[in-house]
Amino acid sequence: MKKVFTFIAGFIVGILFVYIWGQIFTPKAEAPTVDILTTEQAQDDNSESQVTDKSTATPITVVDQNAGDVVRIALANMPQRGWLVVHEIKGGVIANALGASLRDKGEQKDIDVYLLRPTVSGGEYAVVLYDDNGDRQFSLATDAVVKDASGNFIMNKFKTN
Repeated sequence: MKKVFTFIAGFIVGILFVYIWGQIFTPKAEAPTVDILTTEQAQDDNSESQVTDKSTATPITVVDQNAGDVVRIALANMPQRGWLVVHEIKGGVIANALGASLRDKGEQKDIDVYLLRPTVSGGEYAVVLYDDNGDRQFSLATDAVVKDASGNFIMNKFKTN
């Protein structure tokens, strides 16, 4: 009976060790953050590196829309195959990713991005372009944000009614 108890105790200690090891040494993926400024703030700063509201330079066109579990992107001029990812904006920074849609290179219209969690009325959101690493599965850890020649995220933001 003592051998059985020792085996069970050792097994439990081993499981705890593996769990703790995984918690300590597993890298945590974090969503990218970027300051979001209004058009007026960006014009005051007169800086090309600022992310501006409804910029005409962005290849993503999204308009304010009703809250729900789908976001409609009016136009995306994709410089390469990649992901259009809908993020929440909280405290002026890009936060949680709510949904993603893989798109091929070229101009595409009326794209629906189905969300894992719906947008809420009065919320602020951003559609951000990410590279696809080739596995055709979106991951914040392995798919990188696409930036323009000035180093700005290729993105556009919108609000919900």
